[in-house]
Amino acid sequence: PSLKWKGLRNLCLLFSLLTLLTSFFSLSHSSWAMLVLILAYFCLFVAFKLERVEKKELIDTVATQGNVAEALLDEMNTRRNNASLIQEVGQSVSGIVDTDKIAQTVLKIVEKHLKYDCGIILLKNEEKTQIELAANFSHEDDNPGSANKTEIDLNVLDDDALVAECFNKQKPFLINDCDAIEAKFAQKLVKLLNWKSIQSFICVPLAYKNESLGILVVARLNANKS
Repeated sequence: PSLKWKGLRNLCLLFSLLTLLTSFFSLSHSSWAMLVLILAYFCLFVAFKLERVEKKELIDTVATQGNVAEALLDEMNTRRNNASLIQEVGQSVSGIVDTDKIAQTVLKIVEKHLKYDCGIILLKNEEKTQIELAANFSHEDDNPGSANKTEIDLNVLDDDALVAECFNKQKPFLINDCDAIEAKFAQKLVKLLNWKSIQSFICVPLAYKNESLGILVVARLNANKS
């Protein structure tokens, strides 16, 4: 828009100059003076409008650059946080040999660095027949894993589509709206976790050398749900 107004301003100045020169000898002094005032007013109006348009464009440009800079800073903070998480996990578990302690340590670091309300790690048992509760955390009154049953039988894993996909196929899941998915899709998992008012959650496979070892689940809660 500013380019159009610049072109109009230049055209007005040129038109005014030519008009005043050609009419200087044909008009009376009073008429010519009136014409000068009219053309000057018109040129000033166009110049004023151009200045406002340029200021608006400048404000929009600064706002856009500010949003881009903010997004870049958020991305940098996220990458730094992820790098710190990976580094802290590596340093913390390097001297631990007990599997449950490793799971508890990892989940504490996840709770520290990531903004989730609940988290749980389920690991495959020695008999490779079940995935069992290894560690959990919760910021709500009812802790995850507080249900009577704290394991999922691998022989009937297909009953829980999400766990089966995640564990068997090593496929991560991000569920943004738990109300939008079928109840049976993760019925067993949600019952096991005993989390109320879940808004969204992530289910990630834990594997080593292409062998599934368990799953990690972290969730955000919706305080508005009853």
